[in-house]
Amino acid sequence: MKSNNKNKLAKILNQNGYSIIELMLAVAIFSITISGIVFLMIDILKSSDRAVVLNQATSLASEGLEAVKSVAIENYETNILPLDGFSGSLVFNNDSELWSLVPGPAENINSVLVQSESRNFERIIYIDELTTDETATSSLKYVRSIVSWNENQSTTTLEMVISNWSR
Repeated sequence: MKSNNKNKLAKILNQNGYSIIELMLAVAIFSITISGIVFLMIDILKSSDRAVVLNQATSLASEGLEAVKSVAIENYETNILPLDGFSGSLVFNNDSELWSLVPGPAENINSVLVQSESRNFERIIYIDELTTDETATSSLKYVRSIVSWNENQSTTTLEMVISNWSR
C-alpha cells in the first residue's frame, strides 16, 4: 500500500511540474500575442493620423484651385491671362468676399479648416502658360496648388487647366 501511495505522490509532483511549464508557455504565448496587438493598434493610430493630415492638406489644395477659378470668373483677362510664371498666395477679402492672387512666398494657412496647431500648413499657387507640343497656348493656363506641412517635409499637389471659357 505504501508503494501505491508513493506512486500517487510521484504522479502529483510530476503533474505540478508539468503544469508550471504549461503555465509559463501559455504566459509567453499570451505576451507575444498581446505585444503584437498593441503594436498593430499603434500603427493603426499613426496611419489614421496621417490620413487625417493628408485629407486636410488635400482640402486646402482644392480650396486653392477653387479660389483661382473664382478669380478667373471675376475677370480672366486682367486677373489670370497676364500671369505667366506666377508663384504666390491667395488672399480672401472679407469686405468684397473675393479672392485675389498675391505674388510672393507660400502662405501659412493654419485656418479654421485645420484643427491642429502642431502642423504648419503652407500653400503656394503656380500659374504658367500651357504649352502643347512646343507651342504656347496663351489663353490656357496650367495651375498648381501645392500644400506642404512640417511632417517629414510632406507635400500634396493638385493641378488644373483653366481657360477663358466665357468669351
